[in-house]
Amino acid sequence: LEQNIENIKEMPIRPVNVGMGLRFKGANKVLLASAVNKGIAYLDKDKIAKAMFLAGLEATPEITMRSLFRDHRNLMLGLIVLGVFILLGCAVLVTYAQVMRKERDKVRQANRDRSEFFARMSHDMRTPMNGILGMSYLSEQENDAHVLRDNMAKVKDSGLYLLGLINDSLDLQKIENGNLHLEKQVIQGKKLVDSIVNMIKHSAERKQIEFKVKYVNDDLDFYFSVDAQRVKQIFVNLLSNAVRYTPNGGCIQLIIESTAIEGNIVHEKIKVMDTGVGISKDFLQSKLFTPYTREQNAASGKYAGSGLGLSIAKSLIELMGGRIEVASELGEGTVFTVYLDFERVDASQ
Repeated sequence: LEQNIENIKEMPIRPVNVGMGLRFKGANKVLLASAVNKGIAYLDKDKIAKAMFLAGLEATPEITMRSLFRDHRNLMLGLIVLGVFILLGCAVLVTYAQVMRKERDKVRQANRDRSEFFARMSHDMRTPMNGILGMSYLSEQENDAHVLRDNMAKVKDSGLYLLGLINDSLDLQKIENGNLHLEKQVIQGKKLVDSIVNMIKHSAERKQIEFKVKYVNDDLDFYFSVDAQRVKQIFVNLLSNAVRYTPNGGCIQLIIESTAIEGNIVHEKIKVMDTGVGISKDFLQSKLFTPYTREQNAASGKYAGSGLGLSIAKSLIELMGGRIEVASELGEGTVFTVYLDFERVDASQ
């Protein structure tokens, strides 16, 4: 009963005159009531009102978190859940804003890189085209067969360089659209390597660069089912970069190593090593394989390039189920390591 009385709350809704009454029981209740009434009549009414007010304050229970949970459990639980959801919502909004800011910065950087690429591409395409037109004009007025052959060789080199730029642009577009597919064919391993080496050795000789090919635990007399054209594209690109960024008199190595054979699958580790200008750590970690980018510094800025080759090579390697690793130091050279699996087949297939 006492507990129930403590939970009672008073809530006046209009001014009322509060009085005090006493009820007596027993045989002498009338006499006792008369005596008490006479005593009350002699008391100060203000003191009586003050005493009743203070007694009411003392009777009012103290409001604590425990009392709130006890008296309004569902309301308090609802407020707590609402607060948690508000905090989670704020955290999600902050995280989303940060992600969107990063995406916006990436898009802006990609647009800047793309703009710089097209500016370089326009210049790079104009240079061989001017060479082709210039050599053609000079050849029209030339009768010396030796000079004409030399002019035609220069026209051919410029044309091949221009064709390479166009092919890189088309390949990157196919990769970005997901339309690049492998077309396997059967080819002897040694023949494939020789075709790659023959495409590079003349460029290396012109710069007096020593070009070495090494085989480790490898037998390239076997035939493999691969997309030979794309394999050539990968390693011609890596070796061409090695020639481009290696000063005259440097050294380039192509090391082919068979690390394991599982059934008809040969695991190959192929390294392209050079003593060239190297790559800075920042560019190596953040932009090396990003399309349309090319490092700009005192060491590499003087070398021409579209900024597409490495991105395309990496995409082709991954399309073949392999991976590529890079180690480089400025002024010390670069090592590209490619891991690929080749399917060995019978020569009669």
